[in-house]
Amino acid sequence: MRSQPNSRNLEALLLGRNNNFGLIRHLAALLVLYGHSFIFWPSSGGTDAIRSFTKIEYGGSLAVFAFFFLSGILVTQSWEKQNNVKNFVALRFSRIWPALFACVIFIVFVGAPLFSNLPYSQFISDKETVGFILRNVTLFTGMRYSLPGVFEHNAIKAANAALWTLPVEVGCYCIVLCLGVLRFSRTRLGALIGVVLTFAGWLALFRVHPPGAMLNGLISKPTDFTAYPVVFFLCGFIAYQFRSLVVIRFDVAVVLCVVYLLIRSTATGNVIFYFAFIYLVLVIAASRYLRNFEPAWDISYGIYIYGFFVQQCFAALFPAQNVYVGLLMSVVVTVILASLSWRFIEKPVIAFTRGRLGRKNAVPRPAPAALT
Repeated sequence: MRSQPNSRNLEALLLGRNNNFGLIRHLAALLVLYGHSFIFWPSSGGTDAIRSFTKIEYGGSLAVFAFFFLSGILVTQSWEKQNNVKNFVALRFSRIWPALFACVIFIVFVGAPLFSNLPYSQFISDKETVGFILRNVTLFTGMRYSLPGVFEHNAIKAANAALWTLPVEVGCYCIVLCLGVLRFSRTRLGALIGVVLTFAGWLALFRVHPPGAMLNGLISKPTDFTAYPVVFFLCGFIAYQFRSLVVIRFDVAVVLCVVYLLIRSTATGNVIFYFAFIYLVLVIAASRYLRNFEPAWDISYGIYIYGFFVQQCFAALFPAQNVYVGLLMSVVVTVILASLSWRFIEKPVIAFTRGRLGRKNAVPRPAPAALT
């Protein structure tokens, strides 16, 4: 399909580095820290502006949805390029697990003991600590978020509850893999059928809310949104399949936003909000004005997996701190840890994996994980 002179489509956006996906991932990772700040410092009296405006979402949830939508696009593109189970699995593994393992080990053996009311030896040998390591590294045996005696006086006692998205993200990778192996992704019709079947199976296995409540939740959003990222991932999967037809225009985004503002107090307005949000993500990704801000390093995953723990540390040290000061301090330390993770773990592992797969000259530019 020929794009109009003042428009671009998703297919053109996916050519090389012709997009701002990296910038969006970093902004989304920082938005997660912003959204969590009001939970860590509730006594500061601050309010999440996004929650106040939308009444149905907060900064952290929108960031997660943006991550999963982009992941649906880019991971599906990765499968199409690989079209090989071994290569696809190897690349996805290298993106998620090495950095996650390092993060869990850092928290357990370095960071968390400083905030535990137990002696170091007792803390390390505690079965809850061992379970935290094993479950959070394997992902599929049930996540553990708390550590013995850690952050006992914080508003939230979890050491790193943000890791809940990672099993969901990996599960979405499995969806792409299964649909690819079963050849559903070879045609647009097949992709639609595959998504419908996946969605039906997802509803059947849904455990957070009964199916009726879940569907109603798309209009009047419940607090617990642990399964909703799957919907955004599937939207990304479909968007990639129809990439030549997904026209990206600034004026369309403006119209969607205006319509939402006019009817945002209604149930229909809540539905329009999600369409406008997804489309705005694509418009930002296509903006040439933002191209110069595309980061050279992809530290978004590191920001996501370290951010929660760092904020908890500052909340424990400065419980009465102003929420924005606490956020600023947390961002600085989290970015340092994320940069170290990218430089010494993520980038080398990805480069090694690509080299082993026969692409030694490729520059590592991995698909995003959710905020993996």
